[in-house]
Amino acid sequence: MSRLLRPAIVVLVAVACVFALTATAFAALPNIIYSSSSDPTGNSSVIRSVNPANGASRQLTRISGWWDNCPSYTLDRETVFFLRELAYLPVSVSTSICCVPAGGGPVKDFGPLPGAGGSNPKSGLTVGRGALYFADYRTWRYRGRAKITYRVVSVDLATKKTTVLWASTEDDSENQKVCLSLTAASDGTKLAFTREGTGEFILLDLVKKKSARPQPGIWIDNVVFSPDSRRILYSGVPKPTGKASESSALARVGYMTSSGALSGKPIVTWRVADNTPWIEACGWSPDMRQLLLAKQMRVKDAPWASLWIYTPQGTLVRGVTASWTTGPWGRVSATW
Repeated sequence: MSRLLRPAIVVLVAVACVFALTATAFAALPNIIYSSSSDPTGNSSVIRSVNPANGASRQLTRISGWWDNCPSYTLDRETVFFLRELAYLPVSVSTSICCVPAGGGPVKDFGPLPGAGGSNPKSGLTVGRGALYFADYRTWRYRGRAKITYRVVSVDLATKKTTVLWASTEDDSENQKVCLSLTAASDGTKLAFTREGTGEFILLDLVKKKSARPQPGIWIDNVVFSPDSRRILYSGVPKPTGKASESSALARVGYMTSSGALSGKPIVTWRVADNTPWIEACGWSPDMRQLLLAKQMRVKDAPWASLWIYTPQGTLVRGVTASWTTGPWGRVSATW
């Protein structure tokens, strides 16, 4: 064999081995679950499952005219819970809690959110150890003034008992501050979430029954606890300072400790601009060797998104979905 050919063959074999090992690693992981529009206008959405190894996709829910959002795996990865609301109706219509087997099967509807009024598809939902957590809001009037109460509620999966973990009553306004991006530590000790339009990040200690508002200096958009409950993956931008350079601020994806303190440098950064896709933290692989991020364009007329896999160091590995229309709110709901 020619000496010139040997190095090339060695390189080809090494590359083939890397691809084989990567495919094997992905094959051992559960499917990625996400919500996407079921029609081009984004007026309804369904829950889909995609294989991270080969991109094979299947639809888990099939009812047209519903918004199926906020999918969340149970810890054993056997069941997917999600929120369902009838499309085209006012936001005051109650949202139902539903679940479907992760491998496909009939959808079970548990009925309206317990005690919820005014819950909408932007509300969050996540499943933790023995409990399901959701966020809602309700509007009411006090002495002629419009009020709105935001809540985070837990539902014991065994007893179906509900407990209000956090609530805030404020004057109603067009800029509603619904609770989003709920994420539960798998050890059952903490729950974290953000509030829309404020960058506010709230951390609940479920053992001590206390809440904290860490101030990491970042306008937090999305948060996801790591499978070992030790870290939080976040996406966000520096808090507004009023400076002229604000429009070109570096948005980022990075890590926080389980107590909400920034940890290390951002792993992904990008310039905030009208024609630049936003990158959102969505999840971790169960072995914590991969991250699930979403790229999306939050444009009013045609918001779209796609899912991508990165290494924990911020290196792009591959795309896992084609782009889809995200609907009227332009948010991504995905889990791994």
